[in-house]
Amino acid sequence: MAYFSRNGVMFHHLPQLVRIVDERIWSSCSQDGNNTLLVIETGWLGLPPDVQHSPGAPAKGRRVTSTMMNLFALALLAVLFYACNVQGAASVSSLGSGVRFLYQNDLDWARANSAARQAGYLILTTPLTAQDAATKCTALNEALAPTSALSDAGLQAQMSYALFEQSYAGGQSFWVADRRAFVVTAGNDGIAAIALSQTSVETKLPALCTQSAPWNFANHTDTSAQWQVATSSNGVQFNGFRDALSFRFQALPYANPTQRFTYSSVYDGRSTGNYSISALERTRAKQCPQLGSDTAYTEECQVANVFTPYLPSASDLSNGKPLKPVFVFIHGGGYRSGSGLDFTFDGGNMASRSDVVVVTFNYRLGTLGYLAYNDQIRGNYGLGDVVTMLRWVQKYIKEFGGDPNKVTVGGQSAGAQHVESLLASPAAAGLFQRAMIFSGAAHDNAFVYPTIQQARQGAAGNVVKSLGCDTASDVLDCLRGKSISSFLQNAYTSIVQDGTFIQSPKLDMRPASRASGHVNRVPVMWGTLRDEQASFHTPNPGETDFVNAMKQVGIQSNYSDIVLRDTNTFPVNEYGVRNMTNTIKTDIYIRCGIQAMAYASALNKVFPKVYSYWHDQRSIQIPNYDPFYVCTAQNGNLSPSSYYMCHSGDLIPIFHTGGSGFRLPYRDNNDLAWMATVIDQFSAFIRTGDPAPSMEYLSARGAAYASTRARTTSSEARWTQLTASDQRQVSFGPVRQKMQTVAQKGDQCSALGKGIDYIARL
Repeated sequence: MAYFSRNGVMFHHLPQLVRIVDERIWSSCSQDGNNTLLVIETGWLGLPPDVQHSPGAPAKGRRVTSTMMNLFALALLAVLFYACNVQGAASVSSLGSGVRFLYQNDLDWARANSAARQAGYLILTTPLTAQDAATKCTALNEALAPTSALSDAGLQAQMSYALFEQSYAGGQSFWVADRRAFVVTAGNDGIAAIALSQTSVETKLPALCTQSAPWNFANHTDTSAQWQVATSSNGVQFNGFRDALSFRFQALPYANPTQRFTYSSVYDGRSTGNYSISALERTRAKQCPQLGSDTAYTEECQVANVFTPYLPSASDLSNGKPLKPVFVFIHGGGYRSGSGLDFTFDGGNMASRSDVVVVTFNYRLGTLGYLAYNDQIRGNYGLGDVVTMLRWVQKYIKEFGGDPNKVTVGGQSAGAQHVESLLASPAAAGLFQRAMIFSGAAHDNAFVYPTIQQARQGAAGNVVKSLGCDTASDVLDCLRGKSISSFLQNAYTSIVQDGTFIQSPKLDMRPASRASGHVNRVPVMWGTLRDEQASFHTPNPGETDFVNAMKQVGIQSNYSDIVLRDTNTFPVNEYGVRNMTNTIKTDIYIRCGIQAMAYASALNKVFPKVYSYWHDQRSIQIPNYDPFYVCTAQNGNLSPSSYYMCHSGDLIPIFHTGGSGFRLPYRDNNDLAWMATVIDQFSAFIRTGDPAPSMEYLSARGAAYASTRARTTSSEARWTQLTASDQRQVSFGPVRQKMQTVAQKGDQCSALGKGIDYIARL
């Protein structure tokens, strides 16, 4: 029998509880034997204004009838019973079981938040009796999956993959509803067969629970208690949640509180006494200090997001259950802006689709992250944060399902330049096994990491002077006394040779026999877009003066003179002024250099494996990063000649956040399949060090991966290694992927003094 109580007084009639005190209703639930007690603290019950009353006093102007009260009582009762049946946050330790996400993610954001969405499931990895399995599913606010799930093609594909990756062997059974179990067997074609089996209810088996957490959008994230989940590592509990795709831990601290202009250290809880971390942040309010953002910032900004399909138990770890490869992504922003909490880099789709753990994070920016001035202020604090993040991964990522021995570090723009710095950093040795460089920098003769002394004599000295600290008896104390905002206008943004993180002037691209600088020799991927520079500068519409157009975008006279003398190599009349200008700017500042870096990597065998790509057939520009409105296809025209493929136009395809982040519609029938091939190949590199997924892997993943299988596995489309004898890179096509020479615009690059071998010959 249900009772209702307020302040210890029992009521048999719910209307007796109606009182007005404040604007909220607070409810808590407790168990008294077999009876559910709904404990109502005094609160606002949501009656219409003319029904508000105090006990014994009907509202003015309206009679409060018993029928009205009884109807309201029934509605309130339903709400309260729902609230009482919602469990609090479940932890892996309290469950006594690991939890694995199963979701056959076809990446189709057009139906992902509708009733037509593919069903998801959770596996309880620890063997349990039928009753215990039901109890633990309930603890997750779920139930054992119905037996009808056995006809779900998505579940069948997920089980095929589980057999393929050897998480389970053929013949493994799992509990489902009605005290029934199903057995998974491997077919001759590699596709799993699922059938109900006869099993004693006392047999201990893994269990299949439902998964009903909702889709997550940039401006709508449900972190309610019913979806919350916790994992513990090294004495620290991390409290996150799940959505339709993965387990999510948002804005968790990866570094101990760090004083200004000191290097960070891996979070351990001791300095704060906080061993229970709330990782439920729904915005980027913990971003590092920066200009140009309408979101709050904080100097205590060293936080990370972790997206994972698997939370292992202690027994899973001790029994050697396979862990997932890890992708650590470094955001761009010119060393002075950006955040790893930005939804553009949301890792849910990649974690779900690719069965990897994704980590995105903040690092200190601008002067607060990079100022180098003297022996007390040695610079590279932001780069130090990146290394601290990688050390955090080594310490904690196992309990998030990640393999610390399979870490890929990747970055875009300034993030890519950080990856290049990690490749040159002795402090990062052994912390990652693969590297991905999206739109990085060329380490040629024009590139150099300045020394601390050189920084002081140049831009860093000017910054300190502008802050009024250059004549202070203690420059460090003076700078620590300044407000955060005083550092934002005049930012210092250069990595320096500090002697710890960076010890050489540049990443040494010479053969190992001649190299003097430290190099972390791991498989590397390089990549660019066809028209990178068009999002930074582009000539005015209708500009017909070629010389003036080149001045508008900042092309230096030593280059423009070459261009004007060589009209055969730079045919402006054929290209048009605007197109030719953007092509030349991209040649000079990124394309020629990155292609030469990739070529030198292979020719000089700087890294054991080298892969290269470029986007010249299709891209999707971030909606808020197209200042000249030239990087976005217009009026449905997706011809490669109709719009520029600009800097950052590869991020939405890589993370597949066009729908959840920006509610972007598909532009044509090829968009979804094209982006699937991009994310599947990038994640193949994360998993294996080879961006070409195997036919066996794609077959095991099921129909949702058929387009990738069709577009990437033929001999002419397969993404192969860049070598001295095979100097090709992949071009991602909406219909046809193909391998092309790495020396794109090779004649132009050579004319500009940046031929394909100019870095290899340094």
